Amino acid sequence: MKIYYTNVDNSLLSKYDELYTISKDYDVIALTEIKPKNGKIPELELLQIPGYDLHTSDLTQENTRGTCIYIKNKYKSNRYTHPITDEYSDSTWITVNTKGKQGGMNQSVLIGCIYRSGTPETAKLMDAKLNAALIHSSVIKGQTHKVVVGDFNMNKIIWKPEPSLPGNQKESTVEHKFIETIRDTYYHQHVQNPTRYREQQIPTVDDLIFTSDENTVTTIGYGPHLGKSDHISLTTELQMTQNSTQRKHTIYSYDKADYNKMGEMLNLDWETELTNLSTQDAMDKLEIILAKAVEECVPHRTVKGNGASSKPIWMTREALRTVRKKHSSWIRYLNTKDGKHYQEYIDQRNKAQHAIRRACREYEQKLAKECHKNNKGIWKYVKSRTTTKSGVGQLLKKDGTLTETDIEAAEILNQQFYEQFTKENMSNIPDIPPKKLIHGPIEIKHST
Repeated sequence: MKIYYTNVDNSLLSKYDELYTISKDYDVIALTEIKPKNGKIPELELLQIPGYDLHTSDLTQENTRGTCIYIKNKYKSNRYTHPITDEYSDSTWITVNTKGKQGGMNQSVLIGCIYRSGTPETAKLMDAKLNAALIHSSVIKGQTHKVVVGDFNMNKIIWKPEPSLPGNQKESTVEHKFIETIRDTYYHQHVQNPTRYREQQIPTVDDLIFTSDENTVTTIGYGPHLGKSDHISLTTELQMTQNSTQRKHTIYSYDKADYNKMGEMLNLDWETELTNLSTQDAMDKLEIILAKAVEECVPHRTVKGNGASSKPIWMTREALRTVRKKHSSWIRYLNTKDGKHYQEYIDQRNKAQHAIRRACREYEQKLAKECHKNNKGIWKYVKSRTTTKSGVGQLLKKDGTLTETDIEAAEILNQQFYEQFTKENMSNIPDIPPKKLIHGPIEIKHST
């Protein structure tokens, strides 16, 4: 399971296009500070990425910057809620069923994304709730792996070889209490290199990745910034057994179908075909006949993936090339730590951002000019920006436990709907007298 994390710094909406471009490479995308600094709540419909389920913190809460987690919808994910974790409002917690096997049981991963304010006065008010949420997350049962990422703004802590503070730090400091919390949770922190770079300031380690098992994560990747954020991105891969294979997706070319042949195949004596069948059996037979006709008459091909495009439909080769150059220039800087290479990266980052915005703007202008003759193109673009996937989360069973499978959820919903129906007394149905017509029958006049 590949994970991408970064601090957006100011408004995810303005960096959505670049995020969309790189999203295809990751199973989990966790972000902090997704709300703009003016506090305006972003429209979630505009933040959806096709092929992913989006979970966010409560963005309506005041004095929060917002966190979110995207999870590929090939996994079954649910929002984790509990009074203790919910108390820390700038966090998102989800459980993910990887459908893997470990000791004969499905693997379930708890993923948390946290933002701790960089303003000491604001952070101080919430630090006790943050520590409580972390401790609670460490004792949740039923999770084979636990991962917590985020911007903690605890850059005074020295994480290697063991978390500690410089000798002049008092035990009453928030950093010392945070270290004690991490020791109580037995979480392992994996980030060692600086994650925040600001001009004329020493780089600091603000963004962290914790896991419940030290061996879950073997390497951490330090990638380029998202947009003009002063936080770099962190990437890692959870080492665990799983059988989640890449889905196959069949694409049918209905515009090239042989409808004459299809008509001949469907020209059947339906009354004979469906006689003496129950409604369900008739429906099943009808589906089989139609599927066979489509299979033989409609050209199709099978591709890997979930059907979503690997890059935005407006992305040009030129824009994609600038994004790749941005990534390569960042790797060059990490290898040399040369100020000249860092400036080259900044220049390339700006070029990539301008190229992305220009490509998107030009594509939208082209659609606007062709709106009268290219309706399909417009709706395809709208769909690519607003695609969402909603599902039924875990439901509470009568014994107080939560459902674990779709079948259990379906049975609970079926029972709930069944109990709402009124049971009529069929042996005592009242006679309803016919109503008198207020007006006479409608006369039909034939034109001559």
